[in-house]
Amino acid sequence: MSARQRERLLRAMGICVSERGYAETTIADVVRIARTSRSVFYKHFADKEECFLETYKQMTKVPRRAGARALAVRAQRRDASVMGSWATLQA
Repeated sequence: MSARQRERLLRAMGICVSERGYAETTIADVVRIARTSRSVFYKHFADKEECFLETYKQMTKVPRRAGARALAVRAQRRDASVMGSWATLQA
């Protein structure tokens, strides 16, 4: 249950910040949307900033992985193209 509560808090932080902005978001808003308590919030995070930073990190993790994969594919294609050109020059 603890990991699920943490995920709900992270999602709630993302929702609150997208709707109200960071400065206007309160811990009360986050726990209300996450349907949990302040004590649960403080079990997982020291303060609003820590929760926000973890939310940001989680939100950017997937695009970074996808971007890294895209770069690897692009590098493979470039290498194949260079090798093809090299083979043509050798023939």
